[in-house]
Amino acid sequence: GEDGQIKIADFGVSNQFEGTDALLTSSVGTPAFMAPETISESRKNFHGKALDVWAMGVTLYCFVVGRCPFMDDQILSLHNKIKNQLVEYPEHTRPVLSEELKDLILKMLDKNPETRITVPQIKLHPWVTKHGVEPLPTEDENCTLIEVTEEEIGRA
Repeated sequence: GEDGQIKIADFGVSNQFEGTDALLTSSVGTPAFMAPETISESRKNFHGKALDVWAMGVTLYCFVVGRCPFMDDQILSLHNKIKNQLVEYPEHTRPVLSEELKDLILKMLDKNPETRITVPQIKLHPWVTKHGVEPLPTEDENCTLIEVTEEEIGRA
């Protein structure tokens, strides 16, 4: 926005769930951001929070590298890369990515949703907290719902 803050909006493809997690039976969205479990023939249900962590990992990778971690012009090849290819970083990334940042991204892009890092773990990760020097505020301190007006959306 004009004030330099990132604004995130729901484009009608998200799910809201109450409690600790929700089992989802379908997934929509941009193919490059889809988690491996959503494109596996053997999985029928997926954990919503693990999908969100995967998408945040892809987004973080895009922010720091300048492109998606898995890319292909053919959708089936893209799905294969998402399911099987290891995350790689370009050799000459500028600025140089810290080992802590690489570690966080790798944990967010863990192909196994059962072992993928969770949001509470992300909040405590050394890269996020600068090794504990700058811990994040608690959920109560940080989570207030802000209603967005049509006018604000129009100006975004």
